[in-house]
Amino acid sequence: MEKLNLSNVVYSRRDIEKGIVIPEVLTPKLSEDIGIHLGDGSLYLAGSCKTFEFIYSGHIDEKSHMTHIMNLKRELYNIQKGTLRQKGNELRLRIYSFALANFYTKVIGLPIGTKKDICVPNIIMVSNNKEIIAGFLRGLIDTDFSLIIRKRSNGPYPSLQGDFSSKNLIIDLQKLFIKLNIQNSILLDIKRYDKRSSKTYISHTISIHGFKRVTKWLEIIGYNNKKKFKKKVGLAGFEPSTSGWLRYS
Repeated sequence: MEKLNLSNVVYSRRDIEKGIVIPEVLTPKLSEDIGIHLGDGSLYLAGSCKTFEFIYSGHIDEKSHMTHIMNLKRELYNIQKGTLRQKGNELRLRIYSFALANFYTKVIGLPIGTKKDICVPNIIMVSNNKEIIAGFLRGLIDTDFSLIIRKRSNGPYPSLQGDFSSKNLIIDLQKLFIKLNIQNSILLDIKRYDKRSSKTYISHTISIHGFKRVTKWLEIIGYNNKKKFKKKVGLAGFEPSTSGWLRYS
């Protein structure tokens, strides 16, 4: 596994008191955490005391995945507590750590604030380790992709799809899927009109179509957001395999 340069990571007094640790090597679980943050996480400089705040949000039905995120933070960074609150149908997890903010921004290359024009972090892009790539994609897919089952005359037809505002992110993702030998297609500069705001937005889409390609996603990458995917996968005729992945039978 690739060793990380942590020379720029600074620990606050609170980090030291809480026993926060920062990983020294890039592992599949760390790459999954990076994918989760890129997809659903936010990092802000909050409050007059300049505290760095991490926010992760999800639907109330996906509480098991929010628990997975909390467990991942605990295992990777020894973050023992996070504030998980419900507002309507939304669950929101808040975490505070100066050292982790340093790590994300100075080592991983993730931004503070908006992620509108974000790319896949370079440490993931340059990796040829398929487990590292699969971990990152799993984290991102769990948060920002959808599995669509379309009805056709010869039966159901599955498509895994992600829509993003960043064109560079879509182009990077296509390269990562190709490294895993998973064929995909992209559509760039799609204009979408939002009636609520009366504005036109530009988005970009990456898709994996058909049973053969979707099965590769399940076998090589898989998912941890079981509430989001398991029911639809079952509708398409996938069953648990002995390896723990789901496949079409």
